[in-house]
Amino acid sequence: MVRFKSRYFLVSIHPQQSSKPWKPFTGKKLLFALRAAVSKYFGDFGVGSLLQTLAVKYYCDRTRHCIVRCCREHMDILSTTLTLITSLNGSACSLQIHHAAGTIRSCQRALVKFNASQLKSLLATCTPTDDRPLRADPSPMRRREPSSWEAWKQLVIAYAQAKRLNHLVVSQCASMDLFNNKQLNRALSTDAIVTVLDFMQQSGHVEWKDASKTECAVFWQSPKQWGGIIYKWAVDTGNTDTVCTFFELLEGETGEGQEFHNMDRHVFKRALQQLQKEGKAEVFSSGDEADDTDGVKFFMQ
Repeated sequence: MVRFKSRYFLVSIHPQQSSKPWKPFTGKKLLFALRAAVSKYFGDFGVGSLLQTLAVKYYCDRTRHCIVRCCREHMDILSTTLTLITSLNGSACSLQIHHAAGTIRSCQRALVKFNASQLKSLLATCTPTDDRPLRADPSPMRRREPSSWEAWKQLVIAYAQAKRLNHLVVSQCASMDLFNNKQLNRALSTDAIVTVLDFMQQSGHVEWKDASKTECAVFWQSPKQWGGIIYKWAVDTGNTDTVCTFFELLEGETGEGQEFHNMDRHVFKRALQQLQKEGKAEVFSSGDEADDTDGVKFFMQ
């Protein structure tokens, strides 16, 4: 079997403030725009060189970060094109390459590190005044304000996505940067942390794993969204009509490099249960959360 060497670029898009407002954008639209830019700057040779390997493996319209793949042999064409682009999505912008590597996993780690540094910088600029949207330990009066808890929910979701967290232990949360800002000497109490997670449970972003509320699963993407990602991988890699164990997908080489690799088992199983409801998969489970023999069979539709 011949293995083609690839290169992955972690790129951020920076719209100019004086330009038109940024419209909703997708990874598919970004791919079309990149192909058009390659054609513009390198003609048919550039298009032909990257035709089979150019792909947008990740794009988030909220942060406007993306991971783009191409073949190693012609990576210079893509890197040059990225620096020459001056407009996307109808808005003037510039693109910045943060990281280049031979694996997507390396770019994912670089993105997590970058988002963590950005989050830390933003938290450091927050002031402890009454107009601050994220209070460190809300008073009883402010605990009932929906806007305050909604702001906390969005912060926890963003942090979990940046750190790729699917699981939280309440006793460990107090020492996390998310709930403990040492620079401002402000922190949430354990009771307040539980209240935040209870609020997130109402929107389906948190599921408690026990009645005493000591551990919970965090869904920064819904089970339906995770199910779609897992099912797309199964179809694209030809893993339909075959049984895959949870261990192979979560910890083995089979799922390596995928978004769901090393995911919390509770979140993973909820995603598969959603696929089972849609008739796209069948889950084989012993009922033991830690059983490596649990498996799933995907069906082509």
